[in-house]
Amino acid sequence: MTYSGWHCRKKSKLAICLTLFDIIVISSVERTLAQSNIVPDNTLGTETSRVITNSDGLPIENISGGAYRGVNLFHSFREFNVDEGRAVYFTNPAGIENILSRVTGRNRSQILGKLGVLGNANLFLINPNGIIFGPNASLDVNGSFVVTSANAIQFGEQGFFSASFPETPPLLTINPSALFFNQVGAGSIENRSIASAGVNSTGNPVFGLRVPNGQSLLLVGGDIALNSGGLNALGGRVELAGAASPGTIGLSFNDSNLALTFPNQVVRGDVSLTNKAFINVAADGGGAIALHAKNINLSGGSSLNAGILAGLGTPEIKAGDVTLNATQAISLSQSSRIINQVSQDATGNAGNINLQTGSLNLTEGSQLNARTLGRGNSGNVFVDVSGAVTIDGEDSNGFPSGIINQVQRSAIGNGGDINIKAESLTLTRGSLVSASTLGRGNSGNVFVDVSGTVTIDGEDSNGSPSRIMSLVQPFAVGNGGDINIKAESLTLTQGGTVTASTFGKGNSRNILVDVKGAVIIDGKGGNYSVIANQIQESAVGNGGDISIKAESLTLTRRGLLSTATLGRGNSGNISVDVKSAVTIDGAEGEDFVSAVRSEVAPSAIGNSGNINIKAESLTLKQGGFVNTSTLGKGDSGNILVNVSGALTLEGVDSSSVTYPSRIASQVLPSAIGDGGDINIKAGSVTLKQNGTLNTAIFGKGNAGNISMDVKGAVTVDGKNSDSFGGFIATQVTESAVGDGGDINIKAESLSLTQGGSLTASTFGQGNGGNIFVDVKGAITVDGEGSNGFPSGINTEVAPSAIGNGGDINVKAESLSLTQKGTVSASTSGQGNSGNIRVNLTMPTSKLILSDGARIQASTLGQGKGGNIQIEASDSVNLTNDAKISVNSQGQGNAGELGITTGSLTLRGRSRLLADTVSSEGGNIQLQVRDILLLSDKSGISTTAGQQGAGGNGGNIDINTNFLVAVPSENSDITANAFEGRGGLIGISTQGIFGLKKRESLTPLSDITAFSQQNPQFDGEIVINIENPDISNELVALPTNLVDVGRLITQGCSVGRVITDKQESQFIVTGRGGLPPQPGEALRIPAIAVHGSTFVAEKQDQSPDITTTPLVEANGWRFDEHGQVILTAATTSGSASFGTQQRECHGF
Repeated sequence: MTYSGWHCRKKSKLAICLTLFDIIVISSVERTLAQSNIVPDNTLGTETSRVITNSDGLPIENISGGAYRGVNLFHSFREFNVDEGRAVYFTNPAGIENILSRVTGRNRSQILGKLGVLGNANLFLINPNGIIFGPNASLDVNGSFVVTSANAIQFGEQGFFSASFPETPPLLTINPSALFFNQVGAGSIENRSIASAGVNSTGNPVFGLRVPNGQSLLLVGGDIALNSGGLNALGGRVELAGAASPGTIGLSFNDSNLALTFPNQVVRGDVSLTNKAFINVAADGGGAIALHAKNINLSGGSSLNAGILAGLGTPEIKAGDVTLNATQAISLSQSSRIINQVSQDATGNAGNINLQTGSLNLTEGSQLNARTLGRGNSGNVFVDVSGAVTIDGEDSNGFPSGIINQVQRSAIGNGGDINIKAESLTLTRGSLVSASTLGRGNSGNVFVDVSGTVTIDGEDSNGSPSRIMSLVQPFAVGNGGDINIKAESLTLTQGGTVTASTFGKGNSRNILVDVKGAVIIDGKGGNYSVIANQIQESAVGNGGDISIKAESLTLTRRGLLSTATLGRGNSGNISVDVKSAVTIDGAEGEDFVSAVRSEVAPSAIGNSGNINIKAESLTLKQGGFVNTSTLGKGDSGNILVNVSGALTLEGVDSSSVTYPSRIASQVLPSAIGDGGDINIKAGSVTLKQNGTLNTAIFGKGNAGNISMDVKGAVTVDGKNSDSFGGFIATQVTESAVGDGGDINIKAESLSLTQGGSLTASTFGQGNGGNIFVDVKGAITVDGEGSNGFPSGINTEVAPSAIGNGGDINVKAESLSLTQKGTVSASTSGQGNSGNIRVNLTMPTSKLILSDGARIQASTLGQGKGGNIQIEASDSVNLTNDAKISVNSQGQGNAGELGITTGSLTLRGRSRLLADTVSSEGGNIQLQVRDILLLSDKSGISTTAGQQGAGGNGGNIDINTNFLVAVPSENSDITANAFEGRGGLIGISTQGIFGLKKRESLTPLSDITAFSQQNPQFDGEIVINIENPDISNELVALPTNLVDVGRLITQGCSVGRVITDKQESQFIVTGRGGLPPQPGEALRIPAIAVHGSTFVAEKQDQSPDITTTPLVEANGWRFDEHGQVILTAATTSGSASFGTQQRECHGF
């Protein structure tokens, strides 16, 4: 008969099987055959073992005899060795299931040839001194094989079969139950066998020690070493266990499989596989590997192999697990592998890979690999490590070290999960943890749970980064798995990557990071370090989300958080929730910068995801940015920032380099889609040195809105900026089609300085957005940047644009514009300018413009200029060339300007303007409670046709208590026109001082409304001097008016008698002609009122008071010097006093 390459012949009832190698050896030795060194002892008494040498003339020892105990047969030897080229067989009497052979001598056993059983019994070889299998050692057994250097084998409660204390075995009739070690430093077991062992079920050769398929092969001793040797139990079980201290290792029988139970209290020895040593249990199902040791080391390309072989299996079949348990360390190096797989064309599910140890090291291309290449699911990988997991580098062929779970190309099935629990996890030099699908099926998940740090660093020699990833690979159909990282901290450096992506047809899943401390993503070394979730080019599916929860998050020197779609599908969202600081630092000098971004790439179809950042503070500097964008067909996502403290954006902007730090949502060129909104909630917001907040359209779609809700100050500063400084902007750019977004700011205060700005503009086809500012305190707009651009709040329709400009609405306690600071709504293209409304309604609210500052709603194109409405409870003050204007420099009409305030002051060439170059002048309406003051060439104008063109002058409506100007300082109020009709000027006041209505402009302060080309078109000036109602302010005067004698100086005397006809009179004129005392000057202010006289005639006693009431001035006129004289209605009644006229000497 033939079995696995053996040549057999039968003599009596004994089958003798020889390999071809054996036959060659027999031929060479001919008659002088050496025997193996097998020496029975006498511990079994009359049941001693018997050795028959050179059986049938062949190099074979047959062992018979022994002690029969139920299903067990016991042998005992002083020496037991199998020489190379020889075979040793144990006879297997009927009814015997277990053959147990002990060595009681002091030497280890050397198995250099064949060891077998002539039957189906399990074989146990026990030598406390150790056992070695040589390179040509082989097995010929039909049952399981147990090799141990234990001192004894226990049989439940029946007793022991001991090699250290040999005696005739008692009634040991049951299966062995345990292996007993009673010494420190048990003998080692070593396997070097690479002998041919037939073929497997697929016809591939098998080498090394082999038990029949489905049986068990156990090596249990001190240290266990496989040096180039192989162990095979296809579909069965291979178990290695090292014991280094006294103790008991449990042994159990489960049908044909034997398994060990290793207690924790037993100190373990080491297990090592070197020089391409291997353990193989792969078959058509089943097959398990278990290793128990202090240290487990696989090196030199060694491997553990389990799973279902090619072409084998059924759908319900499952392969066994690979389990390693090491109390100290598990190390795989030099391309070593642990594999559990469903092979190509196989059917069934792969088993799991389970590792439990103190530390795990995978280096030089070594891998844990669970995969399916056929029809079925791959198994899970469980790594439970009390200390560090270190995965490093690649092998000489470029294969990385890693933990891998895959659905391979052409496979149909789902990938398994990867679970890593450890104190720390470190991936370096291109190593990886990967769950992916290349076939038809879903990728598994990756779970990392470490109590310390996860570190992912560097790249391999080919530029591939160290990474944790879950992928749907090209041509695959299926969904990716989640990546879940829980740790004390997470650090990605020099290209370190965490990624979940799809290249095929299917969705990528989520990346979840939950750490107690810091997340650091640092691209030091010029490589991006990144956490990314992407739909790659040609892929169809939706991207998953990225969620970061930590104490702090730092992205620096090309550190990235990124979701993107390059194919067809929506990219995922990014959520950051940290207790303290988020820092995004681009690191000056890098070509590419750090960012949190979500985008739709060119040619992609889908929406980008939202970005949500919650923290105590957020700092973007040296080019760091937060961005959602679309370059394809799809909408850009929203950005939500919620920080309890400071939001700071600080760029780099100099003559040599510009790195703006920004938060932006954009529809980029050639894209079709809407931009996302930016929503900021913060304790304070600071933008400086090219720090920007921006939504923009470069393609086709609407820009998003910007909303800010800030408890403290918003500061936008352009200091040291050579480009556009700090700004908050929404834009429709040139060649874009769509509407701009709104800007809405709510804060304690707002400061725009040195070129800082708020801007909503359109340069393309679409309307610009609106700007809303609502602050409890002050708004400060000051200065200009080094590029000459002023600080400001601006809405704009640019020259190339078609669309209307947005409105500006400002609400604050006070607004101060200085050093060319501006609030501007303008149009230079085809569209109307937006309106401006300033609402300063606190009792002390003031509007201040100085040193060239401007509030303007202007048109330079075809559109209409916008309106300006200003309400300031206390005052509006313009000084030093400040202007508030609604003028038109193009074909459109100027807007309207309205101001309501307590007092209005224009000084130093400051102006209120509704002028036009060639169109209708705008209107100005002023409601001033107290006084309107003009000085130093200041003015109010609605003049039309300033460049000699048509257009009617606008109207001016002024309502104030007093209108005052310095006469000689040429401060004018004008509603003139060049060709058109002059406007209407209406003034309602209690008094006008220093201005005069004139028909033309003079060097003095004028009020004019003329038409320069045609006097018939002169406008109209209506001045109404109001008579105030003082009825509620009347008081009763005393009966005795006054002693007029006290009001006439006694310094004048007369020297003659005066007749009645010569008597003088004392005349009281109006209500302000007398000083309190005759020797005093008249106090300022004083108003002379010319009206009828009240004459006091001489009487002996004070006259009665007439009942005629006091009357305020209710009219006015100009004298010859242009002075305003107030007049009142005649007051009847006179009184003559009896004082004689006296001459005053000296007159």
